[in-house]
Amino acid sequence: MNFGKVTHPSQLNSPIPRITTQHSPAPPQQASAPATPRIFVGAPVWGKKEWIGQLYPPKTSPKDFLKFYALQMNSIELNTTFYRIPEPTTVLNWKQSVPADFRFCPKVFQGISQFTQLAEIPKLLNQFCEAVQLFDQNLGTCFLQLPPYFGPERILILKRFFKLLPARFPLAIEFRHPDWFQDHRLIEGAFQLLSEHSISPVITDALGRADVLHGSLTTSRVLIRFLGNSLHPSDFTRIEYWVTRLGEWLAAGIHEVYFFMHQPEEAGAIELVQFFVDRLNQAYGKSHGIHLQGIELSRAQPQIELF
Repeated sequence: MNFGKVTHPSQLNSPIPRITTQHSPAPPQQASAPATPRIFVGAPVWGKKEWIGQLYPPKTSPKDFLKFYALQMNSIELNTTFYRIPEPTTVLNWKQSVPADFRFCPKVFQGISQFTQLAEIPKLLNQFCEAVQLFDQNLGTCFLQLPPYFGPERILILKRFFKLLPARFPLAIEFRHPDWFQDHRLIEGAFQLLSEHSISPVITDALGRADVLHGSLTTSRVLIRFLGNSLHPSDFTRIEYWVTRLGEWLAAGIHEVYFFMHQPEEAGAIELVQFFVDRLNQAYGKSHGIHLQGIELSRAQPQIELF
């Protein structure tokens, strides 16, 4: 991923960008909130042959990659749905390959988010929503990545788009155009709109785009995309920061967290996932009852408890 990429992170004054806009210091409470917060951690892919013998058992067939991935991590940023809307049989096959407590987070099809005016695509949107809703209890939150040209002047398009969404459809939106963040009133207005529709903003941690690292909470669910730098020491420093920040948000009422690791070479995300899981378990295992299964490198064992 090239978005927000930094060639020489050591030359930055600080490895942790400053948190910018914060829409709400505490998300709205929900009566159905679980007693124990749920944290889902994963990568954007499962089909990495480099993980054979590391994350997957030796000689694992590609058709079994998802099954073994889901024994090691409890969520996936499902980027394949960005390139095509999956057939119902494909969704059901994926669903049957994972445990009941695994969560898929499908990226909204690019034919909806990138190549249209959003509000002009009811047929495609219905097709996408119907497909991903077949995940049933395995559906986490979908996320829509607005294209880089989608600036604040298109806010009315977003409003029309939200009216097309099915009721209670789980969605997070990633804003990328810099103009959203130039005037805090613009992004505050956008976050207020999301709050009114129970939609979360995606929080992106990218060293080269400090503006998109905001602290806004518009629902009791949060989706964070962490863009690393090939396991540079700053990656681990930033993860330590997120462990602390998530503790503050859990105390404020966030009860569902999705955290996805990206690296220039995605195969290298495993070590950082393990580091993050270890730190979360150490920090919040007793206070919040959180226990994420650690990754078993060189063999795949069933998860005992994810949250």
